[in-house]
Formats: sequence, structure tokens, C-alpha cells
Amino acid sequence: MKKRILVTNDDGIFSDGLAALALSLRKIGDVRVVAPASEQSATAHSLTLARPLRIRQIDDYQYSVDGTPTDCVVIALTK
Repeated sequence: MKKRILVTNDDGIFSDGLAALALSLRKIGDVRVVAPASEQSATAHSLTLARPLRIRQIDDYQYSVDGTPTDCVVIALTK
């Protein structure tokens, strides 16, 4: 069974580095990308609590979230 790998960042779903990392990791596992819809640098471990989060499926392997990187990880692990 292939490893399951979650990739996220704070630069946003369409950052070049995120795409390169996800592509390279596909050699060793089943990669899912769940990243912020926009750049979220310096948000640290923040969670969005005051509004609903919107999730958009980009393709079979990528999802964007209009929240922080921590929101992305929580959503990826629980949904």
C-alpha cells in the first residue's frame, strides 16, 4: 500500500513550490494537496473561528480553502 501524503503551505494553492513538491512526492505515495486559496504567510497556527470556511476542489488531488494553513490541515484530516 502506498503512503498517504498531505501537502500544504502558506503561499497558496497555486504556488510553484507547492506544485513541484507535490509532483516529486507522487513517486513515493498518494499525494493530496490542501492549501490556502491565497497567500497566508505569518499566520502561524491560526484557526478561522468566526466564519464558515469555503473549500474548492481544483482537481482529483488538490483542494483550496479560504483559510489558514492550519485550517487546511484540520479539514484534510477530518473531511
